[in-house]
Amino acid sequence: MVKNMIKKLTPLFISIIALFLFVTPAFAHVVVHPSTAGVASFQEFSMSVPTEKDFPTVGLKLLIPGGLQMVTPNVKPGWTITEKKIGTGEDALVSEIDWTGGI
Repeated sequence: MVKNMIKKLTPLFISIIALFLFVTPAFAHVVVHPSTAGVASFQEFSMSVPTEKDFPTVGLKLLIPGGLQMVTPNVKPGWTITEKKIGTGEDALVSEIDWTGGI
């Protein structure tokens, strides 16, 4: 009975080990300019995602810190923007912006 169970579970364990050995995670960093902003002032930020390999950037997630009153993302050709908000109506605040697609 134990041998039969081991025989059935062996392919599962091999698959899990192969998944962790052969899958390459995507690590990236984003540069935001300017790095500081004044209190209670209007500020425009720009982001850049340097690519160090021949893999294109296909998604970007920006988490908005609490306290920002107005956030407006720029639309770039080939990208789809999704905003996640906290609250409803006029009082809703943007908490996250997702860009997906890319070129």
